[in-house]
Amino acid sequence: MLTISRRLRHGLDELGAAVASLLARNRDIDRVLERAHIALAAARSAEALAIIDRQLAVERKHMPKVPKRRSRAARLLQMRAEIERVRCNYSVARRNLQESLALDPDQPSCWTVLGDSWVAADDFGEARRTFEQALAAARRLGQEPDQSVALERLGDVLVALGQPCDALKCFRDGLAIRQRLADADTANAGRQHELAMGCNKIGDVLAVRGDLPEALQAFRDALAIAGRLAHGQPANALWQHDLASAHDRVGDVLAAQGKLPDAVQAFQESLAVRERLDQTNPGNAAWRRELALTGEKLGDVFAGQGKLPEALNAFRDSLAVRERLAEANPGNAAAQRALSVCCEKIGDVLAAQSEFHAALNSFRHSLAIRERLGDNDPGNVVGQRELSVSHEKIGDVLVAQRKLSEALTSFRDSHAIRERLAKADPGNATWQHELMVAQDRIEDVLTAQTTWAEQ
Repeated sequence: MLTISRRLRHGLDELGAAVASLLARNRDIDRVLERAHIALAAARSAEALAIIDRQLAVERKHMPKVPKRRSRAARLLQMRAEIERVRCNYSVARRNLQESLALDPDQPSCWTVLGDSWVAADDFGEARRTFEQALAAARRLGQEPDQSVALERLGDVLVALGQPCDALKCFRDGLAIRQRLADADTANAGRQHELAMGCNKIGDVLAVRGDLPEALQAFRDALAIAGRLAHGQPANALWQHDLASAHDRVGDVLAAQGKLPDAVQAFQESLAVRERLDQTNPGNAAWRRELALTGEKLGDVFAGQGKLPEALNAFRDSLAVRERLAEANPGNAAAQRALSVCCEKIGDVLAAQSEFHAALNSFRHSLAIRERLGDNDPGNVVGQRELSVSHEKIGDVLVAQRKLSEALTSFRDSHAIRERLAKADPGNATWQHELMVAQDRIEDVLTAQTTWAEQ
């Protein structure tokens, strides 16, 4: 480590002299940018900024007399924005990008980076205008790859803005470009991957619109490409992951269409790939979460078919994965919530099989998790609603066990939560309906207590 540190320090000490020499000779800025990248990679962002700013001052000084200096300054400003993003100075980075584009608007990739920054800031209006500029610049330059990227980004923003029809047109226009690029270079795996992603974008919008047959075709087109890539490079984890995701998308549509046997096959195909990925990439928590989610989807379909033992096995396999994730990061609320949902699914199946004691244990496990989450975030209305559901499900099982006093306590706990939610948002029809349901359950138990007492 000491030798590496000395080498880095020696290299950084040379930067100033090297830049001064470059400025004196007025040579191309590529070496300046390269030196700045070296400093940035060495976690020396201040030195990187100094390198860029010295050269930028020279370019600005000569810009009035030498117009080509504008494009050179624009490149430097892009690099400066990259450094500022590393330093988490996002507003400064945006200003640098805007200044760069004012000097040279024919920079599609720079427009795209600026658009991404607006998306990160949740300003979709500015993001839309920026991606439109990226598309216009790419068209002026005749750069089809940049056009397809800009169209995809613009489509994503239009989806976020609630304009699926316009988004669909963008995705289809982008897909047409990607198809031409892929056809012109069939051996290029990257082009094929981009083509599959374009199909998925179209399928996602169609699925949300309810155009399930068209969505299914788009997803199957993506699956065919993903299958070829995964088969051609079985050791490529990214291609394998994309293949699993493609199976999931197909399965989701088939399940929504009620084609449950076909959906089971799709999810099982996905699960097999995800299990292999988990074995070879055990440190990838995101992929492990997807493994658990696919298992739950499979369990849901089995439950829909009435195949309760198969559903229970799928949910329990998913639970084992969820437990590992939750144990690895106990402070992660999302992981804890997912664990509670899985416990609830298991409880539902056990209750349907009349295994009430085991169902009660699962529901109570789910409840305990949700109570902890509720204590940490009492203002989370979704969490409060889920907490009320746990109390309700426990009450239902207790009624089935003829433990009416305990059931009444659970239903009243559920009612108290729903009453708070309904009062806090009186215009929410869902809260009002669920409050009435809770009241009905309490009345049913009270009636049952009287009836059974008289028997």
